[in-house]
Amino acid sequence: IIKNVFRSGKRGMKYFSLFSGVGGFELGIEKAYEDNSANRRQGKVRRKKVEHDRLVSIGQFPEQSPTCVGFSEVDKYASQVLKYKFPNTKNYGDITKIDWNTVPDFDLLVGGSPCQDFSIAGKRAGITGARSGLVWEYIRCLEEKKPRHFIFENVKGLLSSGGGLHFATI
Repeated sequence: IIKNVFRSGKRGMKYFSLFSGVGGFELGIEKAYEDNSANRRQGKVRRKKVEHDRLVSIGQFPEQSPTCVGFSEVDKYASQVLKYKFPNTKNYGDITKIDWNTVPDFDLLVGGSPCQDFSIAGKRAGITGARSGLVWEYIRCLEEKKPRHFIFENVKGLLSSGGGLHFATI
């Protein structure tokens, strides 16, 4: 999925990471970009060479690597890891307090609300739970920033929470 998002332009993809933890999505995005770049250099692009050259000429393959324009993470230790790994990227902290007008535009939103209330290992409070209910903040970000793409990640139990009605509501 992420490899297909790289076709968003010459300038390189910009993304924002919600509920970032220690940067799992960031690592995946970096790896996908590296793999995509290596495949292009080695001529392993699945399109015919003519189509590949056309896409390069019109800027459909980015020349720059993806850029994380910001995080939203509140855990003290995870935030320290992010600061170490991405010293030039701002952590906007508590998602409920982010003014999305102050955040640079981005092409891709990644993350998923805290999973404890959806998880089959948890109490199954679903969208009414304090933590998993933060999914509404994820949606607020989508509505206000309108990124071109988003990836919502969560745990086993999301689709069955509330008999499936919670995911349908989301």
